[in-house]
Amino acid sequence: MHLSMGKSLPHSLNARISYIINPTKTNGGSLVTTYRCASETADAEWALSHRQYRDRTHRNSDQGVIAYQVRQSFAPGEVTPEEANQIGVEFAHRFLKDKYSFIVATHVDCDHIHNHILWNAVSLDGDRKFRDFYLSGQAVGRLSNQIC
Repeated sequence: MHLSMGKSLPHSLNARISYIINPTKTNGGSLVTTYRCASETADAEWALSHRQYRDRTHRNSDQGVIAYQVRQSFAPGEVTPEEANQIGVEFAHRFLKDKYSFIVATHVDCDHIHNHILWNAVSLDGDRKFRDFYLSGQAVGRLSNQIC
């Protein structure tokens, strides 16, 4: 996720989170699942964790990635919305090893069901940031296919 020109970290997070949890896209919000955060306040929670990370480590977390996002798409009729959400949640737990808070939002507003999985770049203990790794895209695909 990137900071939009002239927007603060909390504003950028709020815009991204508001888009993925949009009730018209998530069956009235029933297809939004979170881990160790609340979807309504995750932007503030994650901004606070970035400030705490900066204070604890003396590294500037405002320079760099503030959150990561993965999208999972399913062919029409392949899964129900509830199954898609469960797959997204299982993916997030396994990929992040329960070390980062996340939001899984399943969108049903188009002809193919898809998940938006968004997680805080700062770990729950506040001591490190998630680092994208070489060939992470392939790892994401393999894990997602394995779960499906």
